[in-house]
Amino acid sequence: VGDDGAGNQVGMAPGARWIGCRNMNAGAGTPTTYIECFQWFIAPTDLANQNPNPAMAPDVINNSWGCPTSEGCNPGNFAVMQAVVENVRTAGIFVAVSAGNDGSGCSTVNTPAAIYDAVFSVGSTTNTANDVMSSFSSRGPVTVDGSNRMKPDIAAPGSNVRSSVPGGGYSSFSGTSMAGPHVAGLVGLLVGAVPGAAGNIDLLEDVIRQSAVHPVAASQVCGGVDTNVFPNNSYGAGRIDALAAVNLLLSQADFQTTVTPPEQAVCAPASALYNVAVGQLGSFAEPVTLAASGNPAGSTVDFSTNPVTPPGGATMTVTTVGVAAGNSTITVTGTASPSGTVRSDSATLAVFTSGAAQPVPAAPANGALNVPVPAALSWGAAAQAGTYTVQIATDAGFTNIVEQASALASPAYSATSINTNTLYFWRVQASNDCGSSSFSTVFNFRTVAAPGDCTSGTTANPLYQYGFEAGAGSWTHGGTGDSWTLSTTNPHSGTALFHANDPAAVSDQRLVSPAVLLPAGQNPLVLKFWHLPNLENSGTTACYDGGILEVSTDAGASWTQVPNASLLVGPYTGLVSSSFSNPLAGLSAWCNATAYLQTIADVSAYAGQTAQFRLRLGSDTSASDAGWDVDDVVVQSCAPDWTNLFSDDFETGDTSQWSAEVP
Repeated sequence: VGDDGAGNQVGMAPGARWIGCRNMNAGAGTPTTYIECFQWFIAPTDLANQNPNPAMAPDVINNSWGCPTSEGCNPGNFAVMQAVVENVRTAGIFVAVSAGNDGSGCSTVNTPAAIYDAVFSVGSTTNTANDVMSSFSSRGPVTVDGSNRMKPDIAAPGSNVRSSVPGGGYSSFSGTSMAGPHVAGLVGLLVGAVPGAAGNIDLLEDVIRQSAVHPVAASQVCGGVDTNVFPNNSYGAGRIDALAAVNLLLSQADFQTTVTPPEQAVCAPASALYNVAVGQLGSFAEPVTLAASGNPAGSTVDFSTNPVTPPGGATMTVTTVGVAAGNSTITVTGTASPSGTVRSDSATLAVFTSGAAQPVPAAPANGALNVPVPAALSWGAAAQAGTYTVQIATDAGFTNIVEQASALASPAYSATSINTNTLYFWRVQASNDCGSSSFSTVFNFRTVAAPGDCTSGTTANPLYQYGFEAGAGSWTHGGTGDSWTLSTTNPHSGTALFHANDPAAVSDQRLVSPAVLLPAGQNPLVLKFWHLPNLENSGTTACYDGGILEVSTDAGASWTQVPNASLLVGPYTGLVSSSFSNPLAGLSAWCNATAYLQTIADVSAYAGQTAQFRLRLGSDTSASDAGWDVDDVVVQSCAPDWTNLFSDDFETGDTSQWSAEVP
């Protein structure tokens, strides 16, 4: 909508109206905040967050963000946001999403919401005559959810794009975040040209695809498709052409047939019901006769109203009495009379005739050792399976389930929340609309050991662990410019964390742990914690503002920095600059992080002593940044494992060492 009335016309659709919803804090969001904004867009509220009104919903939402695992999105919960964006689409809102800036490799469209079929994902081209694909633009196919879905859907200019900036000025930026708004703006132009197209997402997507330019590009094969074959996993359907899209939509101003839901499943002999909407474009008013094809063999299809005069609709009923189990794609075709104009849409139907069969685990093999983290689980496809549920626990009775995922469409799952050097048990269940199988045979595997893990014959002995869920506990804080405080924004796990601001002023902020007795003879002794040191950097390997880890064994009278050599995982970023009076100048520190990282520090040198740990943030007089988040602190030793000195489950049949005599 950018137009200052003085020649700076940077918007695609300056006459459109704009609303916004803030879903991030300093560039970091969570599945909850993203979903809250999607919900708000469906029915925006007033300034008191009351009176939700769907009539105020936008025609299109621009989404120039991604949700990586560091923000809480992972294959185990992808289905949640997928359902949300599908609901937004069903509400008649076009969801334009930037594809991401992780290119130029294949399968780099890898975070919600760009991975979903229900959104229109946008890649970036350079602003040159031959529409070269921007090197940073993420490519498909989508493999993170196992779908191999082709993405992006379309491409638009995203390199060196002129845009307004805070304070009334203008600058040029690059990224798919500059390409996505081109598509959102194009939707605004299309709806402005043909208001009847508003809410008809299939039509708007088709018009943009059909009118797109097909650049001649350097060859790159992603997902088996070359960039010079359209659609492909770089450009999608091509680079947008706004004028061609508007002209194409104007030429098609007649009617559109839309079938919802786009997919469903039933247990025979239940009938499947679909809504068939016949939308009116312009003033088109010819009666439209509906017909269906591709329905399951042996089924019948009836429409509650036929023909339909647009705008109107009918209920389509598909019977399944005597129909065999299987999947079908039903195409509903509308033919207008007397013009003979034909429009169609499709939906899928899965018919089940009995409950799903029990799946059989495959990998990791039962008893597998040194399984990488995250662990790739797979199982054989079960007969008549609609979806799968997988459970992972630390005990064979599944009383302590550590990870669970439901509604999985394919027989595979990536377990992302499990720990290293840990024995896990897993099982899987298949379900459909007729019923669920029992859980499969239980398999177990042990994950690979990581730095700081206990060696064979010893077991982890948690000396102290805290995630701030119950408050500050015995943690204290202070120092110059102290801003350490409990927060519920962006925790690594649970609902709470400690956060300190990174100001544009000198500060020396200290967060101090309670005292922990470190036993002798139980090495390695390690301190583990998750943190996000989003502190002002100086390039990629140095800091202006930074955070360090210190240890004291004299009740805080003196402190020593834990050196980089003792950081087994998550080392310091680099040295703190001496230019702007930072109290940590010249020390190695963390900074410049945009996602949570785990640090594991070897503190075996302090065995036999009582230690406190201090997280210290130093800032200077230059620019500020988001700050430092700290969560999930664990101090651990390795004690002898006395739990399995002897065991025998009699599987060998050898009972020679056992006696049945009464003593």
